[in-house]
Amino acid sequence: MRRLTCLYVLVASFTPLMASALTMPALPSGMCALDEKLPPHKIVIDYLTTANGGANQLLATFAACDELAGIKSGKGDAITRYGAVMQQTLGEKLPMDRETYVRTVATTYQSKGALLTEAAQSMTPDAIASGSSATGIVNPARVTVSPSQSVHVSNVAAIIGLEQVNTIGGKETKVASSAAMTLIAGQPISVNLYAPLKGGQTFAESTEILETYVKTMIAANP
Repeated sequence: MRRLTCLYVLVASFTPLMASALTMPALPSGMCALDEKLPPHKIVIDYLTTANGGANQLLATFAACDELAGIKSGKGDAITRYGAVMQQTLGEKLPMDRETYVRTVATTYQSKGALLTEAAQSMTPDAIASGSSATGIVNPARVTVSPSQSVHVSNVAAIIGLEQVNTIGGKETKVASSAAMTLIAGQPISVNLYAPLKGGQTFAESTEILETYVKTMIAANP
């Protein structure tokens, strides 16, 4: 998403090398691919695309399989758990190792997270027009750094957690917005996950899912 663009620009200041295409593994557990041919799916894809603002290439968009199944059967009408895999549109490799990249992202966000969040919020596009007011997702009205889960650093990724308020299905919903930032095959990658906020446990669950998936991506792109 756009809030991460500043971090990408920071690390992209290094002289890049030629890039290679990434191999995409299976999606995170419990997530199914979105299909832009299906209107309810396209609402989410449009939201992710517009909010991203063209800063990154969307490699995959997905949502909770049970919610997609509910919509298909007519038992559900909104998607509340969804995400995306993004790659910065460098077209080239960054000449640094993953540990350096992760440390740079984490250090930058820990020292300037509030300013980056404020800057990203000022760039947030207007509400997405796709879909009806009952089923559409409206860009967040508020975004704040989560006090307890602002940055989680591991040996594979820096995972940034933000609390935001979205309008989903016509209702204001607190959302746990988590993004795992890493470097794979020299490419800056962000795996983003959004879920209704239900206390700190939501961030803990998202962190576990993201870290597991980043490891899977790394294994698929040695």
